[in-house]
Amino acid sequence: MKTKEFVASVIEAARAYIQRGFYVVPIPSGEKYPTLKGWQKLRLRTKEVKVAFSDARGIGLLLKPSKLADVDLDCPEALAAAKVLLPATDMVQGRPGNPSSHRYYHVSPAPEAKSYADPRKTASVERAMLIELRTKGQQAPNLD
Repeated sequence: MKTKEFVASVIEAARAYIQRGFYVVPIPSGEKYPTLKGWQKLRLRTKEVKVAFSDARGIGLLLKPSKLADVDLDCPEALAAAKVLLPATDMVQGRPGNPSSHRYYHVSPAPEAKSYADPRKTASVERAMLIELRTKGQQAPNLD
């Protein structure tokens, strides 16, 4: 069950993202992705956040309209390489098991999205994703 404090923090965080120039969408409780019809075109203003996020568990950042690129580092080797190869950014987040797996960069114009899978594949191992550059859709920063 959500507490009033958690709902307030989601609303405050959504407003803070908007004030930084980012576009946000609500992610409902129990969901990983936005469920609102037409979420891709949603352009909330700070005064609309309280109503839009009243049942939200999380926040999705609209990447392309926000001029953001998300570099998703899916394995330990990609994380190690990112420390050396990628420019520094103050927007780093992830999940408890991989807390630095997403790095965000302000980009204009946005490059094309690209994914890199491990080229090695055996009968017992599927090709694992190494790194992805995401520039479209939404990404949900971790608020926990």
